Amino acid sequence: AQQFKFCFFLDFPEGAVRNDVELPAERIYFITSCWIENERVLEQAKERRIEIEKSLDNVEEELRQLATESSGFLQKALGLRQSAVLVEKRLKLMAQLEDMEQRYPLQQEKVLQ
Repeated sequence: AQQFKFCFFLDFPEGAVRNDVELPAERIYFITSCWIENERVLEQAKERRIEIEKSLDNVEEELRQLATESSGFLQKALGLRQSAVLVEKRLKLMAQLEDMEQRYPLQQEKVLQ
């Protein structure tokens, strides 16, 4: 999907008030993203998101296994490096997932037709 930035502004020469919100007399700028729908690209993005989520689940499971298997001091010390690698991998996967959510309209209920 092609992503575009949609920028616009609204002038409030006399300000505005509604409920407990008050806007001063000024120009307010807005920036948002919009996409031109491309089903093939969106499907690829959805498949990639599923892959990332599965990888994230696998890393979480490995971390849980390490925590339960490491009972002695020596086992915990040896598992520390592996845990650090898994935590780093989890952070990278979470960043990829967040990036996917920002780049593509993957949640159909949030897409305006």
